This record gives sequence, structure tokens and C-alpha cells, in this order.
Amino acid sequence: AVPNMPGAVPRTSSRVLSGLTVSYALAMANLGVEDAVRRNTALGHGVNVWRGKVTHPAVAAALGREFIPLEQAMATASS
Repeated sequence: AVPNMPGAVPRTSSRVLSGLTVSYALAMANLGVEDAVRRNTALGHGVNVWRGKVTHPAVAAALGREFIPLEQAMATASS
């Protein structure tokens, strides 16, 4: 097992990470954060907190806060 494969090819991994980051940033800039998160499940998986609601179970457990699924937190914030 090789624990740090990206470290073996730092330029390539940096380019890939930059390309992915730019695509997410463009989606949020063009659609707005809420629509981008609704349309892109990968972005949704990266959300830990939505308008004060903790939307990631491990983060909620670590902070001793209630976990609220992202879809529910977004629906509550919209109403």
C-alpha cells in the first residue's frame, strides 16, 4: 500500500485539484451557492453547515450538536 500517491506526482495532482476547485467555484458564481449545491451532489457532500444547521453527522457528533440532513436544512432555510 502506498499512503501518499498524490505526493508522488505533485504537479499533476495540483493541476487536477485546481481544475476541480475552479469548476465548483464557477458553478457557485454562475448559479449561486444554493442552486449549485442543489444541482451538484459533490458540492452537497462538502457542506458541513448550512445556515447554522450542522449537516454532516461526524461534525455534529464532534461538536455535540444536532445533525440535520442537508436537504432538510435547505428546505427549512427556504421557507
